[in-house]
Amino acid sequence: MQKVYEIVYDEDEGVNKVEFKGTITLKRLNWDESNVLQSEAVNMQFVGRGIPSVTPDLAKGKLLAVWKSYVSSEIIKTTYFIDKVTKEIKPKEETYPITLETLKVIPQFLGDYLFDSYTEFNTLTEKKKEQSEAR
Repeated sequence: MQKVYEIVYDEDEGVNKVEFKGTITLKRLNWDESNVLQSEAVNMQFVGRGIPSVTPDLAKGKLLAVWKSYVSSEIIKTTYFIDKVTKEIKPKEETYPITLETLKVIPQFLGDYLFDSYTEFNTLTEKKKEQSEAR
């Protein structure tokens, strides 16, 4: 199952303004994918006499959750520059590819939006549970 989310985000003004517009498609993870995600989103260290210490890495978990549920996107990133001839502020549009590396550097608000979208789509709610049981 997949769901398309609309992205409309901008910050700052003038030549510092950045805009992201488009769509991103996320999929619902299956049970195995969800288990693998949970096992990858931890830090394991061996302390003392080889005793493992396992701690959740929330930042890594959020990043991997969006990445593993990512299917496709059509996102345009617009930045602005001052035209050397006219001295006017002009836009520069380019396709923004979604990769693990580009996810690491997107604005925080946009990253939170994508993670919240992943969470909403992949969390079993009472309503979803009732719909599933009705089938």
